[in-house]
Amino acid sequence: MQKILTVLLIFFSFTFVAFSQTTWERIYPGYPEEDVSNFSCLQPDGNIILVGYVVDPSTKAKLIKIKPNGDTIWSKIIGFSGERYQANYILSNNDGSFIITGSMLNGVFLMKLDSSANIIWNKIYNSPLNGRSAVEMLQIPTGGYLLRGTNFLAKTDSIGNLIWHFFSSGFNESFQGICITNPNSFTLLGINYLSNQTGNYLIKYDFDHNVIWQKNIDSLIGRPLQFKFKNSNFHILGLNGSPTLDSTKFYIAKLDSQSNIISNSQMKFNEQEYAKGVFHVINNEKYVFSTWHSTSMIAETTKAVIRIINPQGTVLNSKEILSPLTGSNIFSNVIEIGNKDLLFTGSYQKQFGTHNTEFYAIRTDSNLFFKTTNVLNHNVNVANDFILFQNYPNPFNPKTKIAYKLKKSVNIELIVYDLNGKFIKLLDSGFKQSGQHEVILSLEDLSTGVYLYSLSVEGKIISNKKLIFIK
Repeated sequence: MQKILTVLLIFFSFTFVAFSQTTWERIYPGYPEEDVSNFSCLQPDGNIILVGYVVDPSTKAKLIKIKPNGDTIWSKIIGFSGERYQANYILSNNDGSFIITGSMLNGVFLMKLDSSANIIWNKIYNSPLNGRSAVEMLQIPTGGYLLRGTNFLAKTDSIGNLIWHFFSSGFNESFQGICITNPNSFTLLGINYLSNQTGNYLIKYDFDHNVIWQKNIDSLIGRPLQFKFKNSNFHILGLNGSPTLDSTKFYIAKLDSQSNIISNSQMKFNEQEYAKGVFHVINNEKYVFSTWHSTSMIAETTKAVIRIINPQGTVLNSKEILSPLTGSNIFSNVIEIGNKDLLFTGSYQKQFGTHNTEFYAIRTDSNLFFKTTNVLNHNVNVANDFILFQNYPNPFNPKTKIAYKLKKSVNIELIVYDLNGKFIKLLDSGFKQSGQHEVILSLEDLSTGVYLYSLSVEGKIISNKKLIFIK
């Protein structure tokens, strides 16, 4: 018995370390029901911050800081009474602080926070950016920030004071992306919609908003979606026409620093796919981007699709991801972390037409492989309203006690899984009064091993822990 216990403890420790260093999939439940992740950033300490918003019941900015193994460090909700803070973008600073931007009821906000998400300063641009929403932000090498919306561009200084701004010409023009090309200039990608035709263009500015050059790129047929600058080249992901029921056409174009087209690769996929937010240049030879497709907008049939593609448009690797919790996954950003691993962040939605979305992330290797074992193994206790305690004793034979605490009366489920996420046993369920509850678990009919148990509240998985059974 002692030998078995020792082996299991070693196995348990090895499993924990292995999971903490390998690929994984996580869902981060929120409260009360709508959490949307819009972007993410890598911090100097190697940890990652996801940013978006939560409806609680008013809209507030939400941030989750996680470790490279997916474990939660902290989860914060930021906002002020009577206001709407929808965070869309985040940048990290070398000292661990970070900047977030997004929309309010009547304008744009720019906020600096320290490494623990305490507010350092908060700027609100009700006028002249009334009714606008910032969807992209870049840090200027000499100090300050560029903010882009679909119909405006603005520059601030290093503490958020607005220096200049300008708007698009109206409904027939939109701004699709910005790139900083060197310490003294940046480039704007835009679209003009005139006479049912699309005109694409690039404008290079200095940081005083003086035009250096302007080029039309109408030879890129279709609508540009994403815009990147790497290794002295521009890279554009675009949609070539509208998706049909049985096909979608994309293009990836590579341009030199003067906007001359080097390559323009066309891609056709045999599904009606929708592009959402992820396009990344791994290097000058590879791209990664994601889409999603669905059957009749049913979450259970919705699949996120990730592809790695070369400049010629050849798919080198692809992955369809259907959440093991029968919901839909839509990505909003991708980050390179670790040894060529990729971290995709976005939102998980259990059912279309509802607001039960959660923050979501997967870490894959360079071939898009990832383990789903830890999909339930996060450690978020939402606002301390629901707490799942570690079982005692642990390891155990043949029985152990599991306790959980509720600060309000709700419907719950307490379930045991194996390490592959396979359902083992329903321990407790139904409407429970607030307070602490205990159940006894017996696994006499199962083999020795490590198992998981999870607490769900109102259909949302709140917390999960491991236990060791010795037969």
